[in-house]
Amino acid sequence: MPRPKLVSDTEILDATRRVMLRDGAERFTLADVAREVGLSRAALIQRFANKAGLEKQVAASGLDALHGLIAASPITNKGPRQVIGFLDNVLKGLEISLLAADAGCAEVLRHGIMARLDEPSRVRGGEVADMLMTVVQGAATQGDRDFVAGRLRLALRLIYAGRPIEEFA
Repeated sequence: MPRPKLVSDTEILDATRRVMLRDGAERFTLADVAREVGLSRAALIQRFANKAGLEKQVAASGLDALHGLIAASPITNKGPRQVIGFLDNVLKGLEISLLAADAGCAEVLRHGIMARLDEPSRVRGGEVADMLMTVVQGAATQGDRDFVAGRLRLALRLIYAGRPIEEFA
């Protein structure tokens, strides 16, 4: 009979995210995660096979959370206010630096942005979404959620130059 799990997979994935944010997504080790969560490295290997398996589970849980946020952010209107509201929800609900670092999650986020852009922006072939993703990825490596949100608002003001400022409140 297998021993009961004292630490859930969710707790391990949360600990992995903390370690990845602190040490860097490329530099973290299974030993770092094991120390963070209070398990042995062998226990992590038994449950996730290796570092790549753990990274895959972190990415999958982030992607699931992103899909949940997209579903919870219905498109009622399109334009800068809708985009910034959507991105604010994403920033509140996810570790954006990890999300932006994962190619699959980044692509889902880009599509979420595209769906909320108004027609003039979408006609530009995704250029606005690409610019916003660049801002997210760059800002996420330099600061916290407030920093990223501030950079996104600044980028939207530049992208939508000439529109009334209240659209960005």
